[in-house]
Amino acid sequence: MRSGRTDLPSLMTVENYDNDMGMSKLDRHHDIDPDMNFYCKIDHCKYYSIDQFNDSIRTDQPALSIIHFNSRSLKKNFQDIKDILGASKKRFSVVAISESWGISECAQDYELEGYELHFINRVNKRGGGVALYVDRRLRHKVVESMSIAHENVCESITIEVDMGKLKNILISCIYRAPGYSMDNFKELMVEMYSKTEQKVTYVCGDFNIDFLNPNKILSIYDFTGAMYSLSLFPTITKPSRITSQSATLTDNILTNNIEDNFTSGLLINDISDHLPVFMIHNCECILKDEISIQKRRIRTEESLNEFKRVLMSQDCREVFEAQEVNMAYNTFLDIFLKLYDKSCPVWQYKVTAKRVNKPWLTKGLLNAYKKKNNLYRDFLKQRSKESETEYKKYRNKLTEIMRKCKKNYYDNLLENNKNNIKGRLQGHGGVGSAREEL
Repeated sequence: MRSGRTDLPSLMTVENYDNDMGMSKLDRHHDIDPDMNFYCKIDHCKYYSIDQFNDSIRTDQPALSIIHFNSRSLKKNFQDIKDILGASKKRFSVVAISESWGISECAQDYELEGYELHFINRVNKRGGGVALYVDRRLRHKVVESMSIAHENVCESITIEVDMGKLKNILISCIYRAPGYSMDNFKELMVEMYSKTEQKVTYVCGDFNIDFLNPNKILSIYDFTGAMYSLSLFPTITKPSRITSQSATLTDNILTNNIEDNFTSGLLINDISDHLPVFMIHNCECILKDEISIQKRRIRTEESLNEFKRVLMSQDCREVFEAQEVNMAYNTFLDIFLKLYDKSCPVWQYKVTAKRVNKPWLTKGLLNAYKKKNNLYRDFLKQRSKESETEYKKYRNKLTEIMRKCKKNYYDNLLENNKNNIKGRLQGHGGVGSAREEL
């Protein structure tokens, strides 16, 4: 940059980061200089409570939507993430997770209904890891060359969404651990995203790079400059990790699609010490059938008794007359399966999205949950020790009460269903999770 001009990255300073929480706005009076006004187009990033999000985000328009969570262990916070997604009126197209901390051995425990899970775990070390939950209706594929754990650099997972006659869309989730080489990370990013054939690109994740760069660190300037050279610009312009001592912007969604209409922001939620970030791009995606067809075998007490009856009355002479033991076994298995399929047939049914169902939550607990979120928002505004202490004290007490309410609910369910097998099974599942929390 020539003398007398402000470098583009220097606009993203901590003094400029919020106009929603009573902080100063960017100076927008330099109409001649394009660098000074570049962020005027995308600096509509805001903080939202879940109620504010539901009130302000339209759900009647076609859109590609992405939300990113730094989970700091998906095992620990999976239910909380499901709760947020269930409370949102907007069904996100892609749910990105960083710091999943390894999910390959029990991936079935982390399934989201209506989504397909793709993930990459860290190699030879604990922690890290990334995942993408992709709406099953989206036509997409995993880009194998951009889905890999780069040792001592980062973990990345990338999908390509089929947009028909329009440009296909690349969506990546990346996690770079603190302390990993910035130069190696920058080189890898340039290598991956300089070969995307001008596809529309979204790169979300926890970069562990403070995009605000208040200390004017040269390596951060170099990284953001490299991203700008790839036409990848941040859509999140406010801190995503706020403590009483600091406010940093390490979680972001980069894109080369700044011309189209989109909305970006951060959800105020205390799942981890990182706020979830989201981006909604108004466009029409090509969807598969909207209703998912699943199959389920009918195994009621009546159908199982019928199976036993026809099996007991079956003529098995053909089995006993077989000359070889394997032939006898295969003959019996054929008879068994035919009778089983006839008595307990497989039915198809349509799957629709379900909302979060927590019957143990009373109206009072729901109000207390909202109060906790308001206390957390106050802490983010004030960043004082007093507000932090008040929030944490209330949060810990509420967590203790909610765990006890959940346990009591399922204990009562078991007690009231002593002679009801279905009710007892439902109660056992709930009590198991409740005891894990306790």
